[in-house]
This record gives sequence, C-alpha cells and structure tokens, in this order.
Amino acid sequence: MADTSVDKALLVLRELTSARGDAIGVRELAERVRIPRATCHRLLQALLKHGYARQDLASQRYTLGIRSIELGFTALRGLRLREVARPFLEQLVATCNETASLSVLDGAESAYIDRVLATEVGSRNPAYSSAAGRTLLAYIDRDQAAKLIPDHWTPLTSQSLCTRTALLARLDEIAGAGYAIDDEEWGEGVSCVAAPVLAHDSQIQAALSVVGPTSRLHLKFDRLLSLVVATAAEISAAMGYRDGLTEERMVGSGGVGGGRARG
Repeated sequence: MADTSVDKALLVLRELTSARGDAIGVRELAERVRIPRATCHRLLQALLKHGYARQDLASQRYTLGIRSIELGFTALRGLRLREVARPFLEQLVATCNETASLSVLDGAESAYIDRVLATEVGSRNPAYSSAAGRTLLAYIDRDQAAKLIPDHWTPLTSQSLCTRTALLARLDEIAGAGYAIDDEEWGEGVSCVAAPVLAHDSQIQAALSVVGPTSRLHLKFDRLLSLVVATAAEISAAMGYRDGLTEERMVGSGGVGGGRARG
C-alpha cells in the first residue's frame, strides 16, 4: 500500500497507464490502488488540474492526460535516440566512407553524442560555428537562438561568418532548405553537411552530420547531401516524426545544384 500522497498519485498514474487508453472510474481505480475512494478522487482532481489525467464528462471516467503522454515521449526520446540512430550512422558511413556524427544542443554548444569514425564522442564546439550546430540553432525559436549567439567572435577561417546579422540570416536559410553546409568555415580544408533529426512533436532533437576533406567531399557533394538528408529523415521517422520531412522536400527546395543553404 502506498505511504504518501506522492506514492498514491504515482500509483494512480500507473493504473491509468496500464489501462492502455481505456477509461477507468474512480471506484475501480481506488480498488486497484487500494486507497479510499475519496482519496482517489482528490488525487485525480490534482492530476486533472495539471493535465496528467483527463476525464470524460459523459461517463465520468478517467484516462491519461496530454502532460502524461508528453512526459512519456520525452523520457522515451532521451533513452532511445542513440540506440535508434546508431545503425543509421553506421550505414551512412558504410555508404559514403566519411565520418558521421550525431549532435545535440547543450546550452550554446553543440555536443556530439555519437560518432562513427574519427573524433571521439563528447567533443564540443560553439553551436554557431559548425553546420551541425547551426542546424540545431535553426530549428529552435529564433529569439532563443539569438541568446545563444555571442555579440562578437574570432573567425576560424577566411570563409567563416563574422557577424550576428549574417549568422541569423543563415539560420533562416537552413530552416527553409532543411540542411546546412560548412564549406571550410570551421577548419581549412574541411567541409561538412548536416540535417535535422526531428521528434514526434516536430521539435529538433539532434543534428546528423558528415565531415571530411573538402577536396574529397566536393567530388561527391550532391550524393552526400542526399544521403545525409535521407538518413536524418529516416532517424526522425524512427523517433516518431510523421510530418513529411522527406529528401525531396529538403533537398529539392534548396536546389542542390544552385541555391545551397550553406551552414
């Protein structure tokens, strides 16, 4: 038997979850949790207030609320991302023979949480400086992104963007095209292509990127871009995204041969 109100509320949530969408009445819930009916009703009212339970007004029975569902998806997303994405990264590397990485936004930095070949997982760089980081910034609220971009920075190469205005404009291009390109902006002789991995709620979850020597990537750029965008879309679908993030829309809208959305 539960000892505290928190224990009891969690047990009520567990029973609502185990019902798998079927509505349950107060009396049945109280019996399952082994608490007084009045206590169960009080706990349900608190869960209703905060969106963790939902009541059908006609039947007076209860199901999980939207907040509970969101909480479950959030936990699932965090646990599954690397596990789900890993085989896609491995296949991408096997196909293009270049280093592939998965990164997430952590404050103002892009943090690599998985990588196949080359640099170790865990390395970081300012989000504004790379194709992966800019992809992550491009898919969050623009005001939030602006807060993560410093007022001034030292360009890393002669190709690097130098102003906030130029960088914010680039983020808009990336969001419109669905991919980002770093053409020797992070390092001389090194280029990168990145695309977003989206969650079930259409929010950016990670950025998938491939990096390699510019001389080699330029020889197969169009194919590489298509592979990265398609693989990011496959990971997004595996994570529950269902809103038409396809290779045709992302690559086609940017015009691979002409209006490329540089990172």
